[in-house]
Amino acid sequence: MNASALLLLAGVFAAIFTLSVPLGIYMSDVFDGSLSRRHPWMLRAESVFLFPLGKSGREPMEWKEYCASLLVFMGVGAVFAYAVLRLQGILPFNPLARAGLSPDLAFNTAVSFATSTTWQSYAGEQAMSLFSQAACLTVLTFFSSASGVAAAFAFARGLVQNRNPKIGNAWEDIVRCVLWFFLPVAVAVALLFVSQGGVQTLEPMITVRTVEGNLQNMAAGPVASQEAIRLLAVTGGSFFAANSAHPFATPSAFICLVQVILMLLMASGLVFAYGRMAGNVRQGFAILLGMAVLFTVAFLLIAASEGTANPLVTTLGAAPGPGNMEGKEVRFGPMLTSLFAATSAASSAGSAAGSFDSMLPAGGGVSLWLIQVGDVIFGGARSGLYTMLGLAIVAVFVLGMLIGKAPRYLGKKIGAYDMKMVCVALLVPSICTLIGTAVACLVPAGTGAVTAPGPHGFTQMLFAFSSVSSNNGAAFGGLAANTPFYNTALGICMWLGRALTMTALLAVAGNMASKPRQENPNFGLSTDGPVFSFIFIMVAVLVSMVTFFPAQSLGPIVEGIQLFWGFGS
Repeated sequence: MNASALLLLAGVFAAIFTLSVPLGIYMSDVFDGSLSRRHPWMLRAESVFLFPLGKSGREPMEWKEYCASLLVFMGVGAVFAYAVLRLQGILPFNPLARAGLSPDLAFNTAVSFATSTTWQSYAGEQAMSLFSQAACLTVLTFFSSASGVAAAFAFARGLVQNRNPKIGNAWEDIVRCVLWFFLPVAVAVALLFVSQGGVQTLEPMITVRTVEGNLQNMAAGPVASQEAIRLLAVTGGSFFAANSAHPFATPSAFICLVQVILMLLMASGLVFAYGRMAGNVRQGFAILLGMAVLFTVAFLLIAASEGTANPLVTTLGAAPGPGNMEGKEVRFGPMLTSLFAATSAASSAGSAAGSFDSMLPAGGGVSLWLIQVGDVIFGGARSGLYTMLGLAIVAVFVLGMLIGKAPRYLGKKIGAYDMKMVCVALLVPSICTLIGTAVACLVPAGTGAVTAPGPHGFTQMLFAFSSVSSNNGAAFGGLAANTPFYNTALGICMWLGRALTMTALLAVAGNMASKPRQENPNFGLSTDGPVFSFIFIMVAVLVSMVTFFPAQSLGPIVEGIQLFWGFGS
C-alpha cells in the first residue's frame, strides 16, 4: 500500500510543481497589471466592468479601504443569494417547480457561498432550480473566490512593498482574477469534463436505460460549468449531494485525479507567485516544502487507515479485501478516495469523492485535523496564501526567539501589533469551532441532529463546526444539519471565520507595507531554506494540536480505541 500511495502522490506532486511555475508567473503578471499593460485590449476589457466605479476602480487603496470593499462585496453577494434562494419558486429556469428555500436554509446557503465556504445543508439536485445553481451559486463561486485571491495578493504586497501603505485596488484585483484567470481556465476545465462524460445541459432530467432494460430519470443540468469553477477555485459547492462521487460530476478515475491536481494547483501557483513578487522564489518554495511534507504525512496516514479493513467486519469472517470500502466509490477505491479526502481537507476545497463519515477513526481524525490546521497546508483560493503567510510570520517570530535575533520577515521587523493581529486571525476559527461545538453539545437542537451515538456523534458535530469556521465546507455526513439551529449557528461561524480572519491579516498587511524593507542579511533570519520549512511545520502542528487535541480525544481518538481495542464499548 505504501509503495502505491507514494507512487500516486509522486505523480500528483510532479504535475502540480511543473504547472505551478508557469501558473505563478501568469498570476503575478495578472495582478501586478503588467499583463494588461502589455496588451491594451485587456485593459479596455477591465475598464468595461470598472467604469461604474470611476476613479475608485483603479486607485490603490490602504488596507482599511481595501478590507471594507471586500466586506461590502461579500455582504452584497450574500443579500443577492438570499433573495434568489427565497424567491426561487417564481424565478425562471425552474422546470421542476422547486420551491423557495426556508429562511434559515437560505441564510446559511447565502453566507456559505458569499464567503466561499460552500457548505451545503441541502441536496443540490433536489432543492435547487437550474437558475439558482447556474446564475446564483456558480456565479457567486467565481466572485467570492476571486475576493479571496485578491486578499491574498494584497497581503503579499503588504509584505514586499517598501514604505508604501497602498496594497492595491480591491475592485481591480477581483475583475482581473475573474476575467484573466478563473473564467478562461474554468471554460477549458469544463470542456475537459464534458469530453470525458460529464454533463452540461439545460435539461433538468436525463432518461437512461438501465442494464436491466428499465427506463430511469436522473437529475442533470449545467453540471460541468459548476464543477469546473468549484474545483479550480478550491470550493466544495457541487451540483449534486454526492459531490465528486456522482458519475455526472466525476465520470472517471482520470477526472478524479484531475480534480485532485486542480485543488492543489491553486495553492502551489499562489505560493510561487508570492515568491516572484518578493524577488526571491525560494521564499515561496520554503513554504511549499513545508506544506508538501505535512500533506504527505497526512495522506499516508489516511491511506493506511482506509487500506485496513474494519475489524467489526473481519471478525465476522469476511475477507479484508482492498480495505475499508464502506462509503467509497468503487471506481476510485480506498487509495484514490484517501488522496481526494486529504486534498479536499488540506486545501479547504470541501469536496468529497467518498464519505468522511464512513472512514475509520484514524482516517476521519486526520482529515478533521487537516481542516483544523486552517488553510495552511495547500490552502486554496479563499484564504490560503494569506493564512500561510500569517503562520510564516509566527514561525519567524518563534525562530527569532530561539536564536536571539530580532524577528524580521522579508527585511521587515515584526512588531507587537503584527503578532497580535496574526494571533487574532489564527484563533478566530478555533474559537468559533470550539464554542459552536460546545453549544451544540448542550442544547437538544444540537444533539438531536446527531445520527450516531458516542464519540462518532461528537465527531459529526466537531467536524461541521471545524469545517465552516475554517471556510472549508466539507461535510462529515450523518449530521442532519438542515435545521434552524445548525443553519443559523454554522452561518454565523462561516461569516466570523472569514470576515474577522481576513480583516486581521489585512491589518497586518497594511502595517507591514508602511515599514522600510532592509535587505541586509545581518538584520534578519533566513526564511528561504529548509530550516525555516521545518519551523513552519512545527508551528503548524503545535498550534493546531494544542488547540484541538482535547476535542479530538473525545471523538476520533476514543472511537479508534474502542474499535481496535474494545475499551469502553
